[in-house]
Amino acid sequence: MKIKSKFIILFTSFAIIPLIIGGILIYFINSKINVEDAKNTLINQEKAVKMSLENLESIMEKIGNEMSYSKNTIDYLNDLNTGKLNPTLEASIISEFKRYQSHYGFYENIALISKDGVGILDATGTLAGKDLSNMNYFTEVKKQKRVYVSQIKESITTKKPIFIISEPVLDNSGELLGVIIQTVDLKLLSKQYIANSKIGETGYLYILQNDGTTVAHPKEEEILKKSVADTDFGKKIISTKQGIIQYNYNGVEKLSAYDYNKSLGWIFVATVPMSELTKSNITIVEVLLSIALIGGILSVLLAMFIGKNVSEPIEKISQSMNEIAQGDFTIRVNSKGKDEIANMSNKLNDTLNTIGESLGLVKNASLQLGESASTLSTISEEMVASASEVSCSIQEVSQSAASQAGEISNVVSCLVTLTEEIDIVSKKLAEVGENAKDTEVKAVEGESKIYELINIIVSIKQSYDVVLQKVNGLSTTVFEIGKITDVISNISEQTNLLALNASIEAARTGEHGKGFTVVAEEVRKLAEESSGSSKKIIDLVKSITDETQEVIENSNKVGELLEDQAVTANDTIISFEDIISSMKNVPKSIEETASTLSDTIDENKIVLEKIQMISSAAQDISAASEEISSSSEELLTSSNEVSRMADRVDKDSAELREKTNLFKVE
Repeated sequence: MKIKSKFIILFTSFAIIPLIIGGILIYFINSKINVEDAKNTLINQEKAVKMSLENLESIMEKIGNEMSYSKNTIDYLNDLNTGKLNPTLEASIISEFKRYQSHYGFYENIALISKDGVGILDATGTLAGKDLSNMNYFTEVKKQKRVYVSQIKESITTKKPIFIISEPVLDNSGELLGVIIQTVDLKLLSKQYIANSKIGETGYLYILQNDGTTVAHPKEEEILKKSVADTDFGKKIISTKQGIIQYNYNGVEKLSAYDYNKSLGWIFVATVPMSELTKSNITIVEVLLSIALIGGILSVLLAMFIGKNVSEPIEKISQSMNEIAQGDFTIRVNSKGKDEIANMSNKLNDTLNTIGESLGLVKNASLQLGESASTLSTISEEMVASASEVSCSIQEVSQSAASQAGEISNVVSCLVTLTEEIDIVSKKLAEVGENAKDTEVKAVEGESKIYELINIIVSIKQSYDVVLQKVNGLSTTVFEIGKITDVISNISEQTNLLALNASIEAARTGEHGKGFTVVAEEVRKLAEESSGSSKKIIDLVKSITDETQEVIENSNKVGELLEDQAVTANDTIISFEDIISSMKNVPKSIEETASTLSDTIDENKIVLEKIQMISSAAQDISAASEEISSSSEELLTSSNEVSRMADRVDKDSAELREKTNLFKVE
C-alpha cells in the first residue's frame, strides 16, 4: 500500500473513530438517563394513582363511619328492631345514600343491611328485602365488628365488576345493629383514575388484586380477568409486590414500576414501552453520522495533499535503493531541502560509503578464514580418534559397576521387606498380648456378674416362695368365704319361706293383719335380693378359686425355671474359671516371643546398614563411571562437531569470497 493511501486511511481513522466512540458513549449515557427518568416517571405516576386511591379508601371509610355513627341510622335500626317503621328517617337515609352516590360518581350502590343480613335500604332500590346473610362482606363484619374490604367480584344484580367496603353499625354496648355497605363500580373507578392517566404516548396504569385479578385497566374488558397473572412478569409482580421490572410482552419490550397497598390488597402498576425511551437516541445517531461524514471527507482531502508532498521524495529514495539492492554501492542519492527526508538521504550516502569500506575488509578476512579452517579440520580428526577409544573403555567399566549396584539394591530391598514384616509380626504380638490381658479382665468381670446373677435368681426364688404361700393362703380364705356365702344363701331361703308363711297368716287375720302383710312382703323382697347377691358372690368366689389355682400352677413352673437357671449359672462359672486359668499363661508366652523378635530386628538392622553402605559405594562407582563415559562421549561429539564446523567454515569462506565479488565498491 502506498504512503498516500496510508495517510488517507490514517487521517480518516483519526477523524471518524473519536466521533464513533463519543457517539456510542453519548448514546448509552442518554439511554441510561432516559431509562432512569422513565423509572422515576413510572414510580411517580404509580404513586400518584396509589395515593389517590388510598385517599379514596380513606374517604369511603370516613363516609361509612359517618353513616354508621349517624343518629338517623342508629335510630332507624333501633325502631326497626322493635317493630316500628319511620318513613321520615327512611327517606332521609336513602337521600343521603343517593347524595354520596351522585357526588363521587364511582358508586354502584350504597345500602343498609339489618343485623340478620337482610337488605333494608339502598340508593338504587335493588337490595331491599334480599337475604345477604351468607355474603362474606356481611359475615366478616358480623364476626369481627370492624371495617371489611372485599375481594373484587361480579355484582349479583348488575353483573358489573365491583368491590365492597362494609362497616358495622353498633349500639352503645357494642352490639351489632346493622351493616353499611358501599359498592364501588370498578369500570367507573377505572374511568376516573386510570383511563386518563397517560405515561408518554402509549404508557398506562393498571391495578391488580394480590391473586392476579385485574382491578382497574384502561381497557374495560380486562377487568376481572387474570391475563397478567398467567405471564412470567405478572407472576414476579404478584410475588414481589413492589419494584421495577423490564420484560417482553407480545413482542414489545416494556418497563414497569409497581407498589402494593396492604389494606386493599391491590398492586398498582405503571408501564411504558422501551421504544419511547430511545426516540431521542435516534436523533443523536443521525447528527453524529452527519458529523462523521463531513469529517471523513475533509480528512481525505487533507491526507491527499500531505501525502503528495511526502511521497515524491520517498519515491526517489526508493528508486536509488533498488539499484543498491542490485549490488551497486557507488550510487548516491540527491535530495533537496532541509527536512527529515533530505537528512535521511544524506545519512544513506554516508551509510553506503561505510558499507563499501567494510566489504573490502570482509574480502581480505574471508581469505584468511579459509586457511585457518583447513588447519582446524586436521586437528579435530585426530581428537575424534582418541576420544572414541577412551569412550569404549569407560563404557565397559560403567556396565560392570551398574550390574553390581543392581544386585546389591535387590538384596537391600529384600532385607527392608523382611524388617518390615518382622515389625508387623512384633506389633501384632503386642496387640495379641493386650487382647489376652483384656480377655482375662473381661472373664473375671463375667465371673463376678454371673455370681451376682445367681444371687438375684436365689432372691427371686425366695420371693416366689413367699408369693406362693400368700396365694395358697388366699385360696383357703376364698374357700372360707364360699362357706359363709352358702350359709347366707340358706338363711335367705329360710327367711323367704318365713315371710311367705307370715303373709299367709296375716291374710287369715283379715283387716288387722294388713300392716303385718306389708312388712312380710318387704322381708320377702330383702330375702330374695340377699339370695341373688349370695349367688353372685358364690360365682365370683368360684372364679377367684379357679384363677388362684392357675396362679399356683404357674408359680410352681416359675420356681422350677429359676432352679434350672441357678444350675446353668453355676456351670457357666466353672467354664469361666477354666478360661481365666488358660489366659494367665498366654501373656508370658507372647512376651518371650516378642523378646526373640526384637533381637532379630536389631541384628537385621545392622546387616541392612552394612549392605546399604556397600550399595551406596557401588552406586557411586557406577555414577562416576557413567559421568566419565558421558564426558568422553561429549568429547567425541564435540570433536566430531569441531571437524564438521571446520569443514563448514572452509566452505562458507569460499562462498563469502564469491558473494563479496558481486558487490561494486570501486
